[in-house]
Amino acid sequence: MDAITEKRRRCPLCGHLLERYPNNGEPLIHGSVCLQCNVRAVIPFRYFLSAYQRSPIAMLITNGKVQTHKTSDGYWKPSDIELFVGKSIAFKTNAKLGLTFAFVKGCEEEPAELASTARKALKAPYKPNVLVIPTRLLKGVRLNE
Repeated sequence: MDAITEKRRRCPLCGHLLERYPNNGEPLIHGSVCLQCNVRAVIPFRYFLSAYQRSPIAMLITNGKVQTHKTSDGYWKPSDIELFVGKSIAFKTNAKLGLTFAFVKGCEEEPAELASTARKALKAPYKPNVLVIPTRLLKGVRLNE
């Protein structure tokens, strides 16, 4: 295998060589991904996209991972959000998608490739930790857009 072919056969998210049967990265990323990135990011991202309109879940994008979370009562209150994001929370709402992004005010950091791709897909702000919450599930939160 020459260098050009090997370069094309790498996972675009983590850089590992793709296995013999790579996984489809859609809708998180266009192209094939390795098994680890499929399990760690693509599957949770697909689950969130298919379920957020009818289920009380939120998605946390942090440290190159996509995770889904629920609350005990199905609503997201400021105290719930602080557990995942931290204090001094800012919010940005995407009315078209019905999603609100919660993140720490003033915390700038270059996003990892995975987080960058997920954020682009959802038009989320570039912050190290972003909690993506269906807006209808916010309770007692004042949106400071």
